[in-house]
Amino acid sequence: MRRSVVALAVLLCSCAKPPPPSAAPVVQAEPEVVPAPPVPAPPAVSDPPLALVGEQVIEWAAFDELYALKADKHLRRGRTPSPRIVLLYRRSVAQRLVRHEQLRQAAAEADLDYSPTDLARSLARRAQGIDDWERHLERVGETEQTIEAIAVAELRARMLLERVGDEPPTPSELDEAFADMVRLNGTTGSIAWPTKPE
Repeated sequence: MRRSVVALAVLLCSCAKPPPPSAAPVVQAEPEVVPAPPVPAPPAVSDPPLALVGEQVIEWAAFDELYALKADKHLRRGRTPSPRIVLLYRRSVAQRLVRHEQLRQAAAEADLDYSPTDLARSLARRAQGIDDWERHLERVGETEQTIEAIAVAELRARMLLERVGDEPPTPSELDEAFADMVRLNGTTGSIAWPTKPE
């Protein structure tokens, strides 16, 4: 009888289901690391630039583009600008770029802006009575974009001085009013003959 009980126990043990295999540990996938986009390099700045108006750099590229228009109008006529004309153009182009930036900053600080309607009216007035506008632009050494920049600057000057009830400023008045904002070729004050670094 005892042998039967032992045999039965052995049989039951052999028929028992094996223990389930231990569950494998769950491994969480590492999040994919996306590299940050490269920081764009700051724009190249000539050393020294043409001018520094407030914190705004005026590069020689802007000067070259505008000066070329003035020089080309002489070359198209088969004439080479004299040294005196070259100096006058260089000074006037530098003054113009600086003055436009001065007016932009002053208008922004005063929270003033021109209206598209006023700009369109100003541009239409400039073209009034001119039969061949494209030829006129070539003759005076300008483009549509430079003429628009002049019109915008004049509108800003008018808005700024209308606030205090004055007439639009003359170039000398603008130079005096904004002289402390300008640093040209490392100097502060009125605009000297611009000399491009080699």
